[in-house]
Amino acid sequence: MPKKLSNQILSKIKKEKIKPTPKWEFLLKKSALWTILGIIILIGAFSTSVILFLLETNDWEIYERLEHSLLSYTLVTLPYFWFALLAGFIALAYYDFRKTDKGYRYKYSHIILGGLSITLLAGVTLHSFDFGKEIDDRFLEHLPFYEELHHNPQVQRLNNPDKGVLAGYISELSKDEVELEDFNDQEWNIILPKQHPPLREGMFVKMVGEKIDDKTFRAERIGPLKRKIKHVNFVKENQKPPRTK
Repeated sequence: MPKKLSNQILSKIKKEKIKPTPKWEFLLKKSALWTILGIIILIGAFSTSVILFLLETNDWEIYERLEHSLLSYTLVTLPYFWFALLAGFIALAYYDFRKTDKGYRYKYSHIILGGLSITLLAGVTLHSFDFGKEIDDRFLEHLPFYEELHHNPQVQRLNNPDKGVLAGYISELSKDEVELEDFNDQEWNIILPKQHPPLREGMFVKMVGEKIDDKTFRAERIGPLKRKIKHVNFVKENQKPPRTK
């Protein structure tokens, strides 16, 4: 380093009373950046687990009955809220990682792909432990806008007996028929298919079949409703006690 430049630097240090950053402060800042990055990735993983849960329980078997193509049904029912949330956390993770001591060395695409890979792997793991369902349930219970955004459209899709789609609560159960109360409080006599999963009173179910008349529905396929239902005419949980006789 030229002597003149060296003298200028020393003069500036003395004049502005510049002091070296303590090692503990540097380490604290570094730890904080990585801790924040870990929290961002974890929240992104939770978002991914909810996306996987919602895609898994998206009632794919009814799209033809509702006169949709698979593409149009997918576009209508994708959980855009969670995709937007995930994208936001990936952007935050990128910004935070770039501020770490070695973050500047990596290309933008490598950071994004790396963040997505870690988030997806962690999200799949959380989904396998039903974290996605738990988070979806909590959002539905405590955030009114979430019910309007994700669950009311689901209720409307499943309440289309004229198109062969029906869902509701089993109020009474016998060998060949069940009585079902749909999401509009209308009662239906359900003719069961020969093969169906175990059913019980107090169970929420969805079915595909044929409307016989205004009170009778013949089910071709029937199964449990996996997502929590919160509706003005129903309890918050996906189960309520059977009626007393």
